[in-house]
Amino acid sequence: MGRDIPIVMGFPAYGRGLFEDVGIPTFVLLPVGAVFWWGCALPIPPIFAFVWTALVLLNWQALQ
Repeated sequence: MGRDIPIVMGFPAYGRGLFEDVGIPTFVLLPVGAVFWWGCALPIPPIFAFVWTALVLLNWQALQ
C-alpha cells in the first residue's frame, strides 16, 4: 500500500495542488531546474538530481 505524502509546516510537501484538480498528481520540475542550472553554470545541483533520481528508481517498488 502507498503512504500519504509528508506534511511540512502544515502544507503537503508535494501534490494536492492546482495540477491535481485536472488529473496530474504531481508536476516534475527537473527539466525546468536543469535549464536554470545550465544557465547559471551551477555544477552541484545536477549531481544531486542524478543521485535523487537514481534512488527513486532503485526504490520504485517500495513507493507504490
